[in-house]
Amino acid sequence: MRLLSRRHLTDEQIVALLDGELTPGERTAAEHHLMACARCADLLARQERANRALAVELAADLAVGPPTEEAAVRWRLRPAVGAAGAGMLAGAVGALMVAGLLVRRHRRALLGAA
Repeated sequence: MRLLSRRHLTDEQIVALLDGELTPGERTAAEHHLMACARCADLLARQERANRALAVELAADLAVGPPTEEAAVRWRLRPAVGAAGAGMLAGAVGALMVAGLLVRRHRRALLGAA
């Protein structure tokens, strides 16, 4: 990484600096540039804040932990519960249809007897 006093660090160089991916010479050159360049120092500070925020968010996600076996069982049973509900609904509709037919037959029988 060649740095001239008029050149700024690239985003990739800033990330590489934070990740420890620069050679010792590149790191020294970047640090010297950061002491003289407020713009690049500000970009570095912003990237550090973004890295910390991401680390906090990832830690929170990991603290929740993996799904429990109970949650996995509930997830696997969802189709069965849906099918059972659909079956009950179909049974109720069928029962209402049969009841309607029986009521009509009964009315016809009463009207025919009168």
